[in-house]
Amino acid sequence: MARLPLLLSLSCLGTGLALVGGRALLARQPALTPATATDRLEWLQHWDADPWRRREASLLLAARSKDPQAQRQWLRGQGWGPDPLAALVLKQDALAASALDRPETAQALWRQLQRRFPGDPASADALYALGGDDPDKRRQLLQRFPAHPAALAAALAAGPEAAERRRGALHLARWGARWPGAEARLRQVCQEDRPDLNARQRGQLAEGLAELGDGEGALRCLGSSLNGLGASGRLSLGRALLAGNEQQQGQAERLLLDLVRSAPTTPEAEAAVRLLAQQGSPAAAASLARLPPRWRDSAPVLARRIQEAEPTGGGPHPATDAAALKLLRRWPLDPASRTLQWDLVRERLLAGRWRAAPALLEAIPTEELPPPLAARQGFWIGFIQQQLGEGTAARSTWEGLLRRHPGGYYGWRAAVRLGQGDLQLDAGPHLPAAADGGGRSGWRPLASGDPTLDRLWRLDQRTEAWETWRHRRGRRAPEGSRELLLEGRLRQGVGDDWTGFGLLEQASLKLDGNQCALERELERSLHPLRFEAAFRAAASQGGLPMELLLGVAKQESRFTPAVRSPVGATGLMQLMPDTAAELAGGPVPESVLEDPAGNASLGSRYLAKMLRQWGGDPLLAVASYNAGPGAVAGWVNPQLRSDPELWVEAIPYPETRLYVKKVLGNVWSYQQGSEPGCWGPAGSVSAHQHAPEVGPAEHQQGEHPGQHQRRRHHPDPQQVEAGQQHRRAHDQHVGQHVEVQQIETPDRDQQQGDHQAHHPAGGHHDRQLPDHQVGHGADEHDQHRLQALGRPDQGGELLHPGAAGLEGMAPVHPLVGAHPHQHQQHRRLDRQQHQPDDLLHGSSTRVMASSGQLGMHCSHTRQREASKWSRWLAGV
Repeated sequence: MARLPLLLSLSCLGTGLALVGGRALLARQPALTPATATDRLEWLQHWDADPWRRREASLLLAARSKDPQAQRQWLRGQGWGPDPLAALVLKQDALAASALDRPETAQALWRQLQRRFPGDPASADALYALGGDDPDKRRQLLQRFPAHPAALAAALAAGPEAAERRRGALHLARWGARWPGAEARLRQVCQEDRPDLNARQRGQLAEGLAELGDGEGALRCLGSSLNGLGASGRLSLGRALLAGNEQQQGQAERLLLDLVRSAPTTPEAEAAVRLLAQQGSPAAAASLARLPPRWRDSAPVLARRIQEAEPTGGGPHPATDAAALKLLRRWPLDPASRTLQWDLVRERLLAGRWRAAPALLEAIPTEELPPPLAARQGFWIGFIQQQLGEGTAARSTWEGLLRRHPGGYYGWRAAVRLGQGDLQLDAGPHLPAAADGGGRSGWRPLASGDPTLDRLWRLDQRTEAWETWRHRRGRRAPEGSRELLLEGRLRQGVGDDWTGFGLLEQASLKLDGNQCALERELERSLHPLRFEAAFRAAASQGGLPMELLLGVAKQESRFTPAVRSPVGATGLMQLMPDTAAELAGGPVPESVLEDPAGNASLGSRYLAKMLRQWGGDPLLAVASYNAGPGAVAGWVNPQLRSDPELWVEAIPYPETRLYVKKVLGNVWSYQQGSEPGCWGPAGSVSAHQHAPEVGPAEHQQGEHPGQHQRRRHHPDPQQVEAGQQHRRAHDQHVGQHVEVQQIETPDRDQQQGDHQAHHPAGGHHDRQLPDHQVGHGADEHDQHRLQALGRPDQGGELLHPGAAGLEGMAPVHPLVGAHPHQHQQHRRLDRQQHQPDDLLHGSSTRVMASSGQLGMHCSHTRQREASKWSRWLAGV
């Protein structure tokens, strides 16, 4: 008996060691991901010894199920413990119970979630669901989770008392002006409640309207005084007014000048200086001379002065070159420097001044350039070397370019110059065999460095990952290449290619030469496979490579099926109704133009027609798709054969010039599938490995839960292709970086009128799409999801919980109990002045586009039309 305590102690110690050791062994098992087979997940959910792993398997299985009853079965008994995944289980279980019309069960689950996890983002939905007409709970929601979609929905629904309505409008103006319905509410409160608003409140509402591009509405809300408008509001108002008429542009220039002079050390002052430097009016030029000394001696202002002072004609212009070199060496990283550099280099290339161009081209070291600009620099250095008779050096330069930047337009042109490949324009397919192996369409780790987001992503809780990120960042815009990449991928993960692509392009232009790992992930994310079945069928019908259709659709619509341009071009391939009718032999219903298969089929026929017309020349065919064959016919000259790269640079329409490069660069990237090379210490190319995904051991950490995510690869419009630039200044993001898609800057003498004139009447589509989406997409995504909890839309009608999103995002997945094709939305797309926080601030040119279809909600007539056209498509 004396030894009994010792034996018990040893037994307990042994048991504890065994548990710890077993847990360590379990943690070494491969992490569960969306790539894990369903039968494997089912086995683990039933039989795995690790309860944390069983819960992960349950969440993955529930995410794959479309049946709320099955979801509840998978989630049963998984809401245990303090791990935030328990909050996720409770939230999904409550949503499933609501879908099954079991309100009492759902309410009990919401109350449990709110009680156990009051600070978790999932509790925002619980507060909304439990709030009903309880003002106290709604106020808690707005205070604790101000940027969460649930809070934005609650703010929009606030009322009917005028005071509550005003509080909701002020919340939306600050945290989510782009939430669907917010714009109308801001205008309503400005108009109806103006006598009851103080100056600060009027300023807050006006800033929200300005962020939406409504400069005139913002001015009406403010009245005769701008006293309630802070620096950020004045910047947003100035940006919005610049998109207006001549009088409003003058107002904007005066407002921006006053902003710089009154607050010269603020970030808003820098952005205002850049905007003023981009304007072409004499008044704007005069404003630059009145800036404080620190800004008169800044890169944007001096670059503008250098360009204004350059003599006309082919040169040489040694004084201009000397002044430009001085500026480039002083501010090599400034976007204005890069814009000036390419403007001057391009002019010298077109003039054949081979010895004048290199000094300017090489003034900014390659390693200080983002990858797209480094590739451009490398190609043209090689081109100049070849023109100077230095063939060996040219080949060496281009070979180095292909090792480091094998994709894109300049990778294609370097390969052609080296005789190492060209675009394949037969029916194909030409996608690399490894394209689907976790690259373009397979699941990949998020590798954000944030365990919470990484785990949510790994468990296929993409909506919850996005909402967690959105809640955390609040009004703060994503900063730097890593955050832009992260938010871009999160948005893509919930179906918002529209905004996602823009963020990824921004990220690519914020990289430097030492971030190759990020560059590789960007390459994968920038060239995904979308609507593969539709594009493959259309390519087969047209006798084209699928990659050509993908390349065009990515540039035209960012794979957004229902986007419509201001002049009516619609769908993935942005077809004008008249063009579609000509191809089809009769009027084409809107439903067909918005249907991926129908639009891709008609777009394929038009592309095939252009290729036949131009003897298979991709440059002429793609240029015709944008500008029309009539215009392109006037550009054909011998240079097209001798030096096609210079021919492209001589295209007189800046939009078309950039369009050709982007589309054919997309095609080359899709066909090659090559990833950027990373230079090792010995100059060799090293392989990039993903940051490891955390496995079961991460359960020990406090993390936020995820949200049910049904797989659906049908993005909706949020961000229109950047690349339709009016002026060379669009090569800049105000304050920090180059415009999201513009690598090449338009000629400095091209003004806004160019786009009004350059599409001939016989062209494919005379359209001007916005540069940067600032619409509702993701806001709509979450709005519909929130309405699964009983949140009404503006008309009080419940929308289906499957096509909504957060601020600036697109619909992603139908939630439990909802039909995926139920509701049709109308979207407004805005041109954005290219600032780094353009997802949170207003646009500069306000354009309208309707028909952001979420699903295919058709009347009976349209359903009959769609059926007729589906039969027609089958016979094409």
